[in-house]
Amino acid sequence: GLYVDREYAYPSQLQRALDNQNYTVKVFNSVLSGETTSGALARVDWVLKLNPNIVILEIGVNDAIRGIDLNLTRNNIQLIVQKLKESNITVILAGMVVFENLGSEYVEGFESMYGEIARSENVTLIPNFLAGVAGNSSLNNPDEIHPTAMGYEIVVRDNVLPYIKQVLN
Repeated sequence: GLYVDREYAYPSQLQRALDNQNYTVKVFNSVLSGETTSGALARVDWVLKLNPNIVILEIGVNDAIRGIDLNLTRNNIQLIVQKLKESNITVILAGMVVFENLGSEYVEGFESMYGEIARSENVTLIPNFLAGVAGNSSLNNPDEIHPTAMGYEIVVRDNVLPYIKQVLN
């Protein structure tokens, strides 16, 4: 929810959407701004202390922004997924897209790795977490990376809620 008031950030909007549909769940936000997959892997034990039943894992773009080797990013995400699953946590992996300026080989590899990990680990995949929002200036903050409150509303309604409802049902 960078640049957005807490009540309009993604976790708060997801909590409200689930509450409005009479799901009895508690949404925790365990993200650190700017975190890479290496940082998330190092912190996964902290996340486990929250005792989640479901984790929506949306990570990787900060690796791409830094041009981190795709093999490292892929391995880190896969290890995070495996560690969560070992603790009997249902994982929903959120696919991401990146800017074309990283080169077509990097972009294609980055975007395809989410589906590959989801298939190999047998977890639910949100194909594109920011579908309908990424690249739309009116739905993103001036950095063109982080959604506005309206952008997060679309992310929750169109991209996350259908998948989380499938898992909850």
